[in-house]
Amino acid sequence: MTSARILVVEDDAIVAAHLERVLAQMGYEVTRLVATGEDAVAAAGADRPDVVLMDVRLRGEMDGIRAAEEIRAGYGLPIIYLTAYADEPLIQKAKRTEPYGYLAKPVRDKELHASIEMALYKHATDRKLKHLSDVLRAVRDVNKLITRERDRFRMMAGACRILEHTRGYVLVVVNLVSEGGSPTVVVGEGAPELAAALLRMSADDLMQTPCMRSIRQGKMEVCDCSEAVQTESAWGRAAAAQGVCAIASIPMRYEEKTYGALCVYGDRQDAFGPGEMDLLEELADDLAFAVKGLADQEARLAAELQLQASEERYRELVENLNEVIISLDADSRIAFVSPAATAILGYAPAEMVGRPYQDFIHADDLSPVRAAFQDLLRGELSPSEYRMITKSGAVRWVRSSSRPVVEDGRITGIQGLISDITERTVLETQLRRAQKLEAFGQLAGGVAHDFNNVLQTIVGYLSLAMRSLNPAHESYDDLKEIERATERAAALTRQLLAFGRRQVLDLRVQNLSDVVAGMLKMMQRALGEHIVLNLHARPSTPTVRIDAGQIEQVLLNLALNARDAMPGGGQLDIGTDIIHLERDHVAAHPEATAGTYAVLRVSDTGSGMSEEVKAHVFEPFFTTKAEGTGSGLGLAMVHGIVKQHEGFCEIESEPGRGTSVAIYLPEAAEPASQEEARIEVPKPAGGTEVILMAEDEGAIRALNARILSSAGYRVLQAANGEEAMKVFDDHGGGVDLALLDVVMPRAGGVAVLQHVRAHRPGLPVVFSSGYSDDVSQTRLVQEQGLALLRKPFTPNELLLAVRAALDSARGTS
Repeated sequence: MTSARILVVEDDAIVAAHLERVLAQMGYEVTRLVATGEDAVAAAGADRPDVVLMDVRLRGEMDGIRAAEEIRAGYGLPIIYLTAYADEPLIQKAKRTEPYGYLAKPVRDKELHASIEMALYKHATDRKLKHLSDVLRAVRDVNKLITRERDRFRMMAGACRILEHTRGYVLVVVNLVSEGGSPTVVVGEGAPELAAALLRMSADDLMQTPCMRSIRQGKMEVCDCSEAVQTESAWGRAAAAQGVCAIASIPMRYEEKTYGALCVYGDRQDAFGPGEMDLLEELADDLAFAVKGLADQEARLAAELQLQASEERYRELVENLNEVIISLDADSRIAFVSPAATAILGYAPAEMVGRPYQDFIHADDLSPVRAAFQDLLRGELSPSEYRMITKSGAVRWVRSSSRPVVEDGRITGIQGLISDITERTVLETQLRRAQKLEAFGQLAGGVAHDFNNVLQTIVGYLSLAMRSLNPAHESYDDLKEIERATERAAALTRQLLAFGRRQVLDLRVQNLSDVVAGMLKMMQRALGEHIVLNLHARPSTPTVRIDAGQIEQVLLNLALNARDAMPGGGQLDIGTDIIHLERDHVAAHPEATAGTYAVLRVSDTGSGMSEEVKAHVFEPFFTTKAEGTGSGLGLAMVHGIVKQHEGFCEIESEPGRGTSVAIYLPEAAEPASQEEARIEVPKPAGGTEVILMAEDEGAIRALNARILSSAGYRVLQAANGEEAMKVFDDHGGGVDLALLDVVMPRAGGVAVLQHVRAHRPGLPVVFSSGYSDDVSQTRLVQEQGLALLRKPFTPNELLLAVRAALDSARGTS
């Protein structure tokens, strides 16, 4: 373990002190503890720690994610988030800041230590990769500039800008000397004030700079900026003011002649390592050669040979890249391939040279690759992405950037750089699928919510109408048909809400194996005698926080899908297990987090699915069944229910080899809840109490008021949360019960609850909800044991809930 400096951003002083103590025990140095986003940004700039531990939710105007964005943008420091609250939108927002870790409070010491070490390692690796990329880009761009530019001053200014932009130097300067020895200064754009000071220098002062010393002595020089300041020169003071810590000067020499010097200003004492100086020396030599070539057109051939020699010097560096360097002849046969091909494709370079490049391309991608090859031969440059086949037969996604090779005015082949993008492609595919399902879910949830409100009105008035009719009435049977239709509509709405993750859940801590075992008899009847059902329930599965009815619906849907895939009979295996997901497994599943999961696996011996079908199985209204035999909502509902339980699904299937669906549900880390005894539902009774009713849907508000009024209650109505608070303030002393919708405009039901309970702590409250757009509010209602009516509900259910809450508050049965 390396000693590292940690900045802790945590607004809870107790948590911050605990983290400081734990980090110190681990051998880390805590630079400071800060509690706001503004202080975090300032401390990051002042201390430049190795890692920032950032609480997501902070006091003040700047939260943790905003602070992380500014720290990443300004200082490039690795961020590890700490949070006690992590819903999907927050996680997605945090992802955009590219964090190095995401830890849920309370943080375990081992997880904290592992996350910090991995962040340090990844950050160091990222810096090395960026450094290597910058080096290669600088070499490439400067050499391209050399071959393209015909004015030496524009060439030098361009080289300065390239080095500033690609390597991040404070300023780059080139001093060119004429035959008489007088210098001409060419400056970049990195530090205008320092550049201006250099350009204003007199000839005598200019001769005292490290750049001119390097020219006179003919050797490289690296000096501490403090040496320059000690000379009390104008350029030294300007360099110090611009944050320059080190200056490297490299003479530009060719054939024992010095043409000038390349001077680089860095913002760190260690800015110029041995490898960096070797690169700068080679670039300085190349620039000198270019100046010579521009001055003497007869030396053009020598310049080309020198550039080739320079490319040979870089060959060792290039061959150590993770990317594959490849050269093809005009017939697309491989003329050269770098050793990195072995790591990506499994072939040694000797096994590939001489073979057509198409031999290694996936059959489905041959046509576009051939077309791209022809475009390159016509001089049309564009990167492309396609699949290649490894020596073992596996498929790898690659990105290819190529250019034609021109000799004597004609294209003789192609040179390219191939990067392995398999992991990125897999993650992008998973992200696109998740985004598409999320968009479908928002649409389905919104439609179902509005439809639920319509159903609530229909169910309510239908119940009133049926209550007023004698069952012998000629219209009574018609109303019963309408009632059955509304039940089917309500079931469809519940499916849409389940897919959209908007349904209200009755979450309890339970043993998954017990829930599955309780479904066995019903499932066997649903499957039929031609299906053999096997249960492999592990008794020691961890407890999970679930709505048992919804999980039973998941299991039933999977079993019925399996039955339809085995029309001639087969075997269905249902099992439960426990698994601990490590970091490697989580990396391949963006929706998962590391930890312990209970697993429900449903496997059949049916017809299986193709990859194309698997890509769409969770989409709503997608079905492979005959028209009229399936709604296409079964697996979509499964996906929604599992996601709402903070779990995820995996499907393994091949045509003719059956299907296995695994449902992962996170461990609850609590003992199972005791099942409540069922009691007989009494006949609803009315009363004379005063009820404050808040409901934003006008039709439902009018219906509920009618039902309650007809039962003898006096009803005070409110169309939103703010209005409900005002009505309570005006009549609070006379209100006996509050009937509140969970989700309302301006202020939700929970906010109204807090308001009324502040004045009347014992006031009974009944909530109603048609969907769960705000999961935290609905859970708060359930965890406090408050009555919750799920829309659509009948008049009897409303009256029973109201009467029960009133009687319970008075201590009567």
